[in-house]
Amino acid sequence: MGHKEAQAECIREGTIYAVKASGVAAVISTIATLGAVRYVPWVTKNINYTGRALIISAATLGTFIITSEQTILECGRRHYDDPAVKS
Repeated sequence: MGHKEAQAECIREGTIYAVKASGVAAVISTIATLGAVRYVPWVTKNINYTGRALIISAATLGTFIITSEQTILECGRRHYDDPAVKS
């Protein structure tokens, strides 16, 4: 396996893990945001629909970026010492 194949594998692996993690983060942040809207009067009065959507999407996007970066770096470290990649 050459450098290009190892790079493609790391990117693919990072994307898959990031999509899974961001899906979980989207569900959790949606439940927390909608629960806060229902039970906390201040949130209902002061955060409109756009603000609620931004809270959910920010949590999802942040999780995607952090997870993909960490996974790609970990995969790169794993392949750095692999003699099959060094050509």
